[in-house]
Amino acid sequence: DYLSGLLEIIREIEIGLLPRTVKVSGSSYFFNENTAIRFGFTVNAALVGEKLNVVLNYFDLIWMYSLANKRLIFPDLRRIKKATIKGVDLLKHKQEIEELLSRMERTL
Repeated sequence: DYLSGLLEIIREIEIGLLPRTVKVSGSSYFFNENTAIRFGFTVNAALVGEKLNVVLNYFDLIWMYSLANKRLIFPDLRRIKKATIKGVDLLKHKQEIEELLSRMERTL
C-alpha cells in the first residue's frame, strides 16, 4: 500500500494537484533503509512526536505485524526511522517504484 500511495502522490504532482516542492515524510519501524535511499529518500532518526505516534498505535501494529508474519510477534520500536523526499525527487523514481510494486504483486 505504501508504494501505491507514493504512485498516487506522483500522479497528483504530475497533474498539478500537488506542487513539485511537496515534502513527503513517513516514520516506521519496518522499511528497508537501503531501499528507501535507493528511491531518493533521506533517512534519519524519527523525532519524539513521530515515535510517540507509532507507540500510540502499538496494539494495531502488533496484530498487523503478527498477521503478516503468521505468528505473534512484537515490533521493535527501537528501529523507528523517518524517510523524507521532495516531490520533484519522487518523480525521478516513478519507474523504479512501479517496477518494485509490480514485482511484489506478482509474488502475492
